[in-house]
Amino acid sequence: MRCVLIHGAWHGAWVWKATIQHLNARGHISKALDLSGLQERGKPGPILDVGLDDHIEEVCSWLNSDENKGEPVVLVGHSYAGMVITGVADRCQSKIAKLVYIDAYVPDNFMAWRHFHSAERASGRIANAISFPSSPDVKFIEPPLGRIMRDALGIPDLAMAQKVEDRLRLHPLKTYVQPINLKDPPSNIEKVYIDCVGNQTALWDSDFDELKSRIRCDKNWTYLQIESGHDVMVTHPEELANLLAALLTVLPRPK
Repeated sequence: MRCVLIHGAWHGAWVWKATIQHLNARGHISKALDLSGLQERGKPGPILDVGLDDHIEEVCSWLNSDENKGEPVVLVGHSYAGMVITGVADRCQSKIAKLVYIDAYVPDNFMAWRHFHSAERASGRIANAISFPSSPDVKFIEPPLGRIMRDALGIPDLAMAQKVEDRLRLHPLKTYVQPINLKDPPSNIEKVYIDCVGNQTALWDSDFDELKSRIRCDKNWTYLQIESGHDVMVTHPEELANLLAALLTVLPRPK
Protein backbone atom coordinates (compact mmCIF):
# COMPACT_ATOMS: atom_id res chain seq x y z
CA MET A 1 0.00 0.00 0.00
CA ARG A 2 1.27 3.46 -0.90
CA CYS A 3 2.21 5.95 1.81
CA VAL A 4 1.59 9.63 1.00
CA LEU A 5 3.35 12.16 3.20
CA ILE A 6 2.32 15.80 3.70
CA HIS A 7 4.74 18.27 5.26
CA GLY A 8 4.00 20.87 7.91
CA ALA A 9 4.34 24.64 7.93
CA TRP A 10 7.50 26.23 6.47
CA HIS A 11 8.79 22.86 5.22
CA GLY A 12 8.47 21.06 1.89
CA ALA A 13 8.42 17.57 0.42
CA TRP A 14 12.21 17.54 0.85
CA VAL A 15 11.84 16.98 4.59
CA TRP A 16 10.64 13.39 3.99
CA LYS A 17 13.58 12.33 1.79
CA ALA A 18 15.38 10.16 4.35
CA THR A 19 12.15 8.62 5.65
CA ILE A 20 11.10 7.71 2.10
CA GLN A 21 14.47 6.08 1.46
CA HIS A 22 14.00 3.89 4.51
CA LEU A 23 10.42 3.03 3.54
CA ASN A 24 11.43 2.19 -0.02
CA ALA A 25 14.20 -0.05 1.32
CA ARG A 26 11.48 -1.97 3.17
CA GLY A 27 9.46 -2.36 -0.03
CA HIS A 28 6.88 0.35 0.67
CA ILE A 29 6.07 2.77 -2.14
CA SER A 30 6.04 6.32 -0.72
CA LYS A 31 5.30 9.75 -2.11
CA ALA A 32 5.78 13.20 -0.55
CA LEU A 33 3.64 16.05 -1.86
CA ASP A 34 4.72 19.69 -1.88
CA LEU A 35 2.01 22.12 -0.75
CA SER A 36 1.70 25.29 -2.81
CA GLY A 37 2.00 28.93 -1.80
CA LEU A 38 5.08 28.75 0.42
CA GLN A 39 7.66 31.39 -0.54
CA GLU A 40 11.44 31.37 -0.45
CA ARG A 41 12.76 33.78 2.16
CA GLY A 42 14.17 36.86 0.44
CA LYS A 43 13.55 35.38 -3.02
CA PRO A 44 9.85 35.85 -3.76
CA GLY A 45 8.60 34.15 -6.88
CA PRO A 46 5.01 34.37 -8.13
CA ILE A 47 2.83 35.17 -5.12
CA LEU A 48 -0.11 32.80 -4.62
CA ASP A 49 -3.02 33.53 -2.28
CA VAL A 50 -3.30 30.05 -0.79
CA GLY A 51 -5.45 28.86 2.10
CA LEU A 52 -6.26 25.61 3.87
CA ASP A 53 -8.97 24.75 1.34
CA ASP A 54 -6.43 25.01 -1.47
CA HIS A 55 -4.05 22.61 0.26
CA ILE A 56 -6.88 20.15 0.86
CA GLU A 57 -7.91 20.29 -2.78
CA GLU A 58 -4.31 19.80 -3.95
CA VAL A 59 -4.00 16.55 -2.04
CA CYS A 60 -7.44 15.37 -3.17
CA SER A 61 -6.49 16.13 -6.76
CA TRP A 62 -3.36 13.99 -6.48
CA LEU A 63 -5.27 11.12 -4.87
CA ASN A 64 -7.65 11.14 -7.84
CA SER A 65 -4.86 11.47 -10.40
CA ASP A 66 -3.55 8.88 -12.83
CA GLU A 67 -0.25 8.87 -10.91
CA ASN A 68 -2.00 7.38 -7.89
CA LYS A 69 -4.06 5.02 -10.05
CA GLY A 70 -7.04 5.58 -7.75
CA GLU A 71 -5.68 3.29 -5.05
CA PRO A 72 -6.42 3.92 -1.34
CA VAL A 73 -3.37 5.21 0.53
CA VAL A 74 -2.07 5.65 4.04
CA LEU A 75 -2.16 9.44 4.33
CA VAL A 76 0.39 10.96 6.71
CA GLY A 77 0.38 14.56 7.94
CA HIS A 78 2.96 16.32 10.10
CA SER A 79 2.12 19.29 12.33
CA TYR A 80 0.02 21.82 10.32
CA ALA A 81 -0.71 19.07 7.78
CA GLY A 82 -3.01 17.46 10.33
CA MET A 83 -5.43 20.20 9.30
CA VAL A 84 -4.95 19.24 5.66
CA ILE A 85 -5.37 15.47 5.95
CA THR A 86 -8.48 15.94 8.11
CA GLY A 87 -10.05 17.90 5.27
CA VAL A 88 -8.86 15.40 2.67
CA ALA A 89 -10.45 12.52 4.56
CA ASP A 90 -13.74 14.43 4.57
CA ARG A 91 -13.71 14.93 0.79
CA CYS A 92 -11.93 11.79 -0.48
CA GLN A 93 -12.90 9.04 1.94
CA SER A 94 -12.70 6.22 -0.60
CA LYS A 95 -9.07 7.08 -1.40
CA ILE A 96 -7.80 6.69 2.17
CA ALA A 97 -7.10 3.44 3.98
CA LYS A 98 -5.61 5.00 7.11
CA LEU A 99 -4.80 8.44 8.52
CA VAL A 100 -1.56 9.02 10.39
CA TYR A 101 -1.00 12.25 12.34
CA ILE A 102 2.60 12.95 13.36
CA ASP A 103 2.74 15.54 16.16
CA ALA A 104 -0.11 17.14 14.26
CA TYR A 105 -3.18 19.25 14.79
CA VAL A 106 -6.53 17.47 14.63
CA PRO A 107 -9.30 20.04 14.17
CA ASP A 108 -12.96 19.82 14.99
CA ASN A 109 -15.31 21.29 12.42
CA PHE A 110 -14.98 25.06 11.89
CA MET A 111 -11.67 25.23 13.73
CA ALA A 112 -8.68 27.03 12.21
CA TRP A 113 -5.03 26.37 12.96
CA ARG A 114 -4.96 29.54 15.05
CA HIS A 115 -7.54 28.10 17.43
CA PHE A 116 -4.91 25.71 18.78
CA HIS A 117 -2.96 28.69 20.10
CA SER A 118 -3.72 31.17 22.85
CA ALA A 119 -5.53 34.32 21.74
CA GLU A 120 -2.42 36.36 22.52
CA ARG A 121 -0.11 34.17 20.48
CA ALA A 122 -2.54 33.95 17.55
CA SER A 123 -3.07 37.70 17.40
CA GLY A 124 0.69 38.24 17.58
CA ARG A 125 1.36 35.84 14.74
CA ILE A 126 -1.27 37.56 12.59
CA ALA A 127 0.03 41.03 13.42
CA ASN A 128 3.62 40.04 12.62
CA ALA A 129 2.81 38.46 9.25
CA ILE A 130 4.77 39.94 6.35
CA SER A 131 4.04 40.64 2.70
CA PHE A 132 5.86 41.61 -0.48
CA PRO A 133 5.45 44.96 -2.28
CA SER A 134 4.12 43.21 -5.37
CA SER A 135 1.23 41.62 -3.42
CA PRO A 136 0.72 43.55 -0.17
CA ASP A 137 -2.58 41.81 0.65
CA VAL A 138 -1.08 38.31 0.68
CA LYS A 139 0.52 37.73 4.07
CA PHE A 140 3.04 35.14 5.22
CA ILE A 141 4.18 33.71 8.55
CA GLU A 142 7.93 33.74 9.00
CA PRO A 143 9.54 30.51 10.23
CA PRO A 144 11.32 30.27 13.56
CA LEU A 145 15.07 30.64 13.10
CA GLY A 146 18.26 30.11 15.08
CA ARG A 147 18.03 28.78 18.61
CA ILE A 148 14.25 29.15 18.65
CA MET A 149 14.02 26.95 15.56
CA ARG A 150 16.37 24.32 16.97
CA ASP A 151 14.43 24.11 20.22
CA ALA A 152 10.98 24.27 18.63
CA LEU A 153 11.65 21.64 15.98
CA GLY A 154 13.79 19.51 18.28
CA ILE A 155 16.98 19.48 16.20
CA PRO A 156 19.91 19.76 18.62
CA ASP A 157 22.62 19.00 16.05
CA LEU A 158 23.82 22.41 14.80
CA ALA A 159 24.84 21.27 11.33
CA MET A 160 21.59 19.40 10.80
CA ALA A 161 19.58 22.34 12.12
CA GLN A 162 21.35 24.76 9.77
CA LYS A 163 20.51 22.60 6.75
CA VAL A 164 16.85 22.63 7.75
CA GLU A 165 16.83 26.35 8.52
CA ASP A 166 18.29 27.15 5.10
CA ARG A 167 15.32 25.46 3.44
CA LEU A 168 12.48 26.79 5.61
CA ARG A 169 10.05 28.99 3.70
CA LEU A 170 7.43 31.61 4.44
CA HIS A 171 4.05 30.02 5.11
CA PRO A 172 0.73 31.51 3.87
CA LEU A 173 -1.11 33.28 6.67
CA LYS A 174 -4.44 32.36 5.09
CA THR A 175 -3.85 28.73 6.08
CA TYR A 176 -3.57 29.89 9.68
CA VAL A 177 -6.88 31.76 9.85
CA GLN A 178 -9.13 29.84 7.43
CA PRO A 179 -11.36 27.39 9.34
CA ILE A 180 -11.92 23.86 8.16
CA ASN A 181 -15.39 23.08 6.83
CA LEU A 182 -16.24 19.40 7.16
CA LYS A 183 -19.30 18.06 5.36
CA ASP A 184 -19.11 14.32 6.04
CA PRO A 185 -16.31 13.40 8.47
CA PRO A 186 -15.50 9.70 8.06
CA SER A 187 -16.09 7.34 10.94
CA ASN A 188 -14.70 4.20 9.29
CA ILE A 189 -11.11 5.29 8.55
CA GLU A 190 -8.55 4.15 11.10
CA LYS A 191 -6.73 7.07 12.74
CA VAL A 192 -3.25 6.84 14.21
CA TYR A 193 -1.49 9.51 16.25
CA ILE A 194 2.31 9.46 16.58
CA ASP A 195 3.29 11.70 19.46
CA CYS A 196 6.85 13.05 19.45
CA VAL A 197 7.65 12.95 23.15
CA GLY A 198 11.26 14.10 23.15
CA ASN A 199 12.49 17.58 23.90
CA GLN A 200 9.55 19.93 23.34
CA THR A 201 9.36 23.62 24.11
CA ALA A 202 6.83 26.31 24.91
CA LEU A 203 6.18 26.63 21.16
CA TRP A 204 3.36 24.15 21.76
CA ASP A 205 0.60 25.75 23.77
CA SER A 206 -1.44 23.91 26.37
CA ASP A 207 -4.22 23.48 23.80
CA PHE A 208 -1.95 21.14 21.83
CA ASP A 209 -1.15 19.21 24.99
CA GLU A 210 -4.85 18.87 25.70
CA LEU A 211 -5.42 17.53 22.20
CA LYS A 212 -2.81 14.82 22.69
CA SER A 213 -4.19 13.91 26.10
CA ARG A 214 -7.67 13.52 24.66
CA ILE A 215 -6.48 11.34 21.79
CA ARG A 216 -4.39 9.18 24.12
CA CYS A 217 -7.58 8.21 26.00
CA ASP A 218 -9.84 7.85 22.94
CA LYS A 219 -10.50 4.22 21.94
CA ASN A 220 -11.20 5.37 18.39
CA TRP A 221 -7.52 6.24 17.97
CA THR A 222 -4.32 4.23 17.88
CA TYR A 223 -1.88 6.27 19.95
CA LEU A 224 1.88 5.74 19.53
CA GLN A 225 4.93 7.55 20.85
CA ILE A 226 8.39 8.16 19.47
CA GLU A 227 11.30 9.60 21.42
CA SER A 228 12.17 12.65 19.34
CA GLY A 229 11.56 16.33 18.90
CA HIS A 230 8.92 17.76 16.59
CA ASP A 231 10.83 17.24 13.32
CA VAL A 232 11.15 13.49 13.78
CA MET A 233 11.58 12.89 10.03
CA VAL A 234 14.77 14.97 10.20
CA THR A 235 16.36 13.59 13.35
CA HIS A 236 15.00 10.02 13.44
CA PRO A 237 13.97 9.06 9.90
CA GLU A 238 14.74 5.35 10.29
CA GLU A 239 12.80 5.01 13.53
CA LEU A 240 9.86 6.87 11.97
CA ALA A 241 10.03 4.66 8.88
CA ASN A 242 9.90 1.60 11.13
CA LEU A 243 6.68 2.87 12.72
CA LEU A 244 5.12 3.75 9.38
CA ALA A 245 6.17 0.43 7.84
CA ALA A 246 4.41 -1.41 10.65
CA LEU A 247 1.26 0.66 10.04
CA LEU A 248 1.45 -0.09 6.32
CA THR A 249 1.54 -3.84 6.89
CA VAL A 250 -1.02 -4.18 9.68
CA LEU A 251 -4.60 -4.69 8.56
CA PRO A 252 -7.15 -2.05 9.64
CA ARG A 253 -8.93 -2.76 12.91
CA PRO A 254 -12.35 -4.41 12.60
CA LYS A 255 -15.19 -1.94 13.04
